[in-house]
Amino acid sequence: MSDDPFEVRLRDNYELLEDEFKENLKRQKMLEEKINEMWKTHLLIPTGKVDELYASLSVLSAGIYIKRSKQMKEQGTRTRLFAWIISDFQLLALIDPSIHGPENIVHNMTQIDPDSPWPAEGMEFSTFWCRSIAVNCKELKFHLRDFPQPWLNLGEIQMWGKVVGAEQIPTRRVCIF
Repeated sequence: MSDDPFEVRLRDNYELLEDEFKENLKRQKMLEEKINEMWKTHLLIPTGKVDELYASLSVLSAGIYIKRSKQMKEQGTRTRLFAWIISDFQLLALIDPSIHGPENIVHNMTQIDPDSPWPAEGMEFSTFWCRSIAVNCKELKFHLRDFPQPWLNLGEIQMWGKVVGAEQIPTRRVCIF
């Protein structure tokens, strides 16, 4: 799944500006320390010289920002938000008369989630199905954009069980005008 390239560039540029601001503060601190050393060793420094040093630091910082921005642009835009890597995936879905039909599906739903209360008056569904499944997979990884390690890293997966899909018909609503 990809992010909008324009928004990614905006975020990258903001991060670069933020980092350059911090780096510029470090450079200014180093310059101030050098100026203080110069004050200690040469009792008098012309004011124009100090202003010239700060101006050259400003030009240097702008040049560094432009260089880093060009490098970032050359590297390309990382638009991928996340990625699933799945290898040797097999899915087997079976329908069986013992799990098919409204009564059997309700029975399977209550077995899968016994803690949820079932209404006494029952429910009507627009979508209602149940399947027995078996899933095999050699590798399953989930990568987030800015993290080098996978968020999820599974190997040799075997899962089986029942999956129920149900969508309740909405209750009638009364509109009062």
